[in-house]
Amino acid sequence: MAGLASAVLLARAGTDVCVLERRADPSQKVCAGGLSGRSLHLLSTLAMPFVHGRPVHTIEFNAVPWHYNRFSTARPMAVVSDRSAINASMMGHARDSGVTVLHREVRRVEHDGRGFTVHTDRETFSAPYLIGADGATSRVRRSLGGTAPRMARAVMVERLARKRPLDFSAFDYGVLPQGYGWVFPTGERTVNAGLFTIGDEKGADLRRVLASYVDDRLGRAEWEAPVRGGLLPWGGCRLDERVPVLLTGDAGGHTDPFTGEGIFQALYTARAAARAVLSHKPGEVRRAYERRLRKLGANAWLMNRLGPRAYSRIRTVGRLGEGFLFSRVFFPGLARGKNWIEMLAAAPWLMACSSLFPEVLRREHDRNLSLAQRAGLRGDREEGRPRSRDFPGGDGTVVHPDYWEEKGPHVSG
Repeated sequence: MAGLASAVLLARAGTDVCVLERRADPSQKVCAGGLSGRSLHLLSTLAMPFVHGRPVHTIEFNAVPWHYNRFSTARPMAVVSDRSAINASMMGHARDSGVTVLHREVRRVEHDGRGFTVHTDRETFSAPYLIGADGATSRVRRSLGGTAPRMARAVMVERLARKRPLDFSAFDYGVLPQGYGWVFPTGERTVNAGLFTIGDEKGADLRRVLASYVDDRLGRAEWEAPVRGGLLPWGGCRLDERVPVLLTGDAGGHTDPFTGEGIFQALYTARAAARAVLSHKPGEVRRAYERRLRKLGANAWLMNRLGPRAYSRIRTVGRLGEGFLFSRVFFPGLARGKNWIEMLAAAPWLMACSSLFPEVLRREHDRNLSLAQRAGLRGDREEGRPRSRDFPGGDGTVVHPDYWEEKGPHVSG
């Protein structure tokens, strides 16, 4: 995605640009398909609108098993779609901009001080500028001696069919150490579900945890779609500063370690790379590119330090989710497309706007219910109704299973 976005911007400026894609359909990767508010805003700014998605107005930010937090906002906080549709939209913008796309497999990249030589399975290309946007296991990065020291892991199942619609997105932190589970609605009766972790869990264990998580959350222990797994680099990468290659998106290790978001980072780095190429000579382009990433780097610096610590303090994070800070700063900021640094800097302004023009229309929270119990009380599970047993309420009382039909999902005293 980052490669196509940067190619579109360069082609619009009249630059001769060529994109090398290994596959005709580059959609085989772990991606929830969620376009956050800031991603949508950036796409609009870049004149690359995306209209094929499902708007999400309600989001759950839960700390399992202690805290349940649900927020509904006036404007969509995200648009969810399949990654294949997002890629097709970006490919359409590239085609309309006159970008040359060749299906070649890059074998090796060399730099001789004057330019780059790219060896593929069919031919060799030479260019003064090179943008590496070939994903987590970037061959461009490895060919030039770069490394990505930190890797997150993710597994997911796409287009999981349901009998009834699901109208919210969920992030369930704490379903596995140093990670979270997520469910995004992609269609009227289909969802994407997966796990993200920056811990050391093995792939086989993640698949087992995913099956348990989907069963608890949706009441679906089996599915026909294959489970897809992958790596997501975070915390940047190490590369000789004398090599003027521009590594964007996952190739540069720009995944957010707390949220796992990567689409915004791909778009942001693509714009920075295109602007650096258009305004600087090859020997100066990498330094200019990194200067343009300072704003993103500040957010990454904060998340690289606070993100891993937040996982080990998930109870505290859950309590924050219930309170004033998240309802008046975080979710309004998310709906307006702000990142963490911007939300902290603009906290007084966001709180004032939240009072005058409230973005959060409804806020619900609860404590001391397991994920399966919450799903049962809200009727999110595939069975439709909770099991016959009673569930403990957040205030220590006992709540009848039909409570959610009469009073709604908020069961705290």
